[in-house]
Amino acid sequence: MKSSRPASAEQRPLSPPSRSSASSAASPRPRRPTTDQILYAQPASLHFGGFELQRTMQQRVRVHNNSAKSVRFRYTFPTGRKGFRAAFASAERPSFVSAGLSEEIAVSFTPPADFQYYYDCIQVRCEEVAYGSSTDVVRSGSVLIPLHAYPMVNEVSFPTRMDFGVVPRGSCARRQVAITCSVPVEFEYELQITKPHPAFTVFPLSGSIPPRGEARIELEYRPTLYATANAEMELHVSQLGFVPRICMLAGSSSSTAGDAAVDTAEQKRRSPAPPSSEGKSGSQSESQKKTSEASTPRSSANTRSRKTPAEEGPQVDDDHEEEELEKASSSPKI
Repeated sequence: MKSSRPASAEQRPLSPPSRSSASSAASPRPRRPTTDQILYAQPASLHFGGFELQRTMQQRVRVHNNSAKSVRFRYTFPTGRKGFRAAFASAERPSFVSAGLSEEIAVSFTPPADFQYYYDCIQVRCEEVAYGSSTDVVRSGSVLIPLHAYPMVNEVSFPTRMDFGVVPRGSCARRQVAITCSVPVEFEYELQITKPHPAFTVFPLSGSIPPRGEARIELEYRPTLYATANAEMELHVSQLGFVPRICMLAGSSSSTAGDAAVDTAEQKRRSPAPPSSEGKSGSQSESQKKTSEASTPRSSANTRSRKTPAEEGPQVDDDHEEEELEKASSSPKI
């Protein structure tokens, strides 16, 4: 006698029981407290940048209770060997922090040695106690507040835009940018070309800023087409909290740029050279001679008043005739 069940039902395999259901039924495990974000710090880290020797800097940080119940905070403060010290801002500290409230901590830093990088941290743990109990922990969490202290580079005067103007095709225009450091610590920098263009060249793309020195960045623009070129670069300095600086590069080239450059060169070549010091001294001596001749009487004036030899000839003949007349008058008459 055949069964009335369909063949599909007979051939359908039975699914084995899941391991989770079997394990939960066989050996139930106790629930462990979760590690959700029930607390957070604001700010998340403290930066003591640009510190000075033998001078104390102070900042404040708040630890917030992000849960729906009151929690108990437990702190591990720095030992003070690295210059960091922490204390509660309020003298009356409650044993529990209510939901949505925070606790303030005052952190101070005094450099224990020379200019260098210092690091420490504040560790905060919290426990959410079960309702109606003071020992049963339902949830727990922790947060780490990093503390950084470092000599900071002075305000970098990095341009936001550099325009190379109109440059003849095939020629090169150069610019320089200096990044300075005012503390005796070496920093590294890096330039990232976020928007490249083949006409622009930047070098070096990475390097170091010497202590109390400067690092120079050279930029070149070599247009190969009669068009406007644009590029963008970004400056990064190995300094915590440094905001990257963005600089736009622009340049253009046209067919009239070369003609204008040639005309300018020809004008400079054709323009008369300025008189030298010798020419000026010669002209001054000549002018002095002219003024001296005009002011003093000339001895040659007598020579100019004299007559020429052609005029002196007849004068000699007249004298000879007068001598003959005198002789004739002095001779006895017959």
